[in-house]
Amino acid sequence: MDFIMLIRRRWFIAFLSISHLCIVWIVFQYIYEEEILINRLAGYREVADPSSVRTIYTRLVDSGGILRSRLQVLYRLVDVLIKAGMYDEAIEVMKRILNLAPENMEMRLRLALLLHNQGRYMEAEPHFIVLLKELERNV
Repeated sequence: MDFIMLIRRRWFIAFLSISHLCIVWIVFQYIYEEEILINRLAGYREVADPSSVRTIYTRLVDSGGILRSRLQVLYRLVDVLIKAGMYDEAIEVMKRILNLAPENMEMRLRLALLLHNQGRYMEAEPHFIVLLKELERNV
């Protein structure tokens, strides 16, 4: 059977198309697995399984590949970590976000308040100072 005969029989093209779609779907799921899980967990009121949050946290933070383009994922990760009661990890992620985007005053305020609520006043103070300076500059 030659190639032209296979093309004429439409099942071959359909098989190739379906195979291609399956491969693309599997690659998509593999690449964005953490983001998909974080989006699911962010929708819950409480996180039932903190071990799954710890696994996602470890994958995202320890990979070293935190880019400015993935900040939205990190914002959701902070929400999930706080819901899970993992405050130290949430503080670490917030600090990484501020290293990538120091102009993000909302995250700086959240970090300062969380540090303050955890009794880490000396760590919170520089963030409150930056927020006050930004407030004075905008008034």
